[in-house]
Amino acid sequence: MRENSDFDIFYAFKNSDQHCSIEKTTMRQFDVECLTSIYEFSAAQVKSLRLKNGLSQPVFARFLNVSDKLVKKWEQGERKPQGSALKMLILAEQKGIESIK
Repeated sequence: MRENSDFDIFYAFKNSDQHCSIEKTTMRQFDVECLTSIYEFSAAQVKSLRLKNGLSQPVFARFLNVSDKLVKKWEQGERKPQGSALKMLILAEQKGIESIK
């Protein structure tokens, strides 16, 4: 069995269906444009996303790896999503809840 070379790995990555690829010559540089844009999520947006997917607060919380109490606080406007949970919300909104499963 032939071991994958750097070229084979690079070729597979570059020709994958990913929306953003990085040239081998720039692998050490990080292209910020490949990242998901981060923006604030309002209480109404959190609740709307959850209801659109037909999920209870506890199940939605499991998708986001947070507590159901935190989801409740987000939906009531007591707290705002931040960090990795905010990124997960944005990904779920843009690509669907299944993308973060």
